Amino acid sequence: MKFKCGGMSAGEMTMSSGSTISIANGLDLSLSTIGDITGRFTSPTEASGTIHLDMKISAGMGSSISCDLDTWNRTAEAK
Repeated sequence: MKFKCGGMSAGEMTMSSGSTISIANGLDLSLSTIGDITGRFTSPTEASGTIHLDMKISAGMGSSISCDLDTWNRTAEAK
């Protein structure tokens, strides 16, 4: 993902988590520094969900920059 916000830019940004998350009943994940991810299984072979990226980046001295990057609706089907 190309990243631009408030006059700053970066060629790429990657974030990951080492923890496991159960998705048996769907997914509702809100991370205060990156946004929200929600999803549901709509059938045994299909899922749909939304990704909303709202990055909060420390700008030093107690201030931060908020960058609402976008919201994407996604669907997936097992083949």
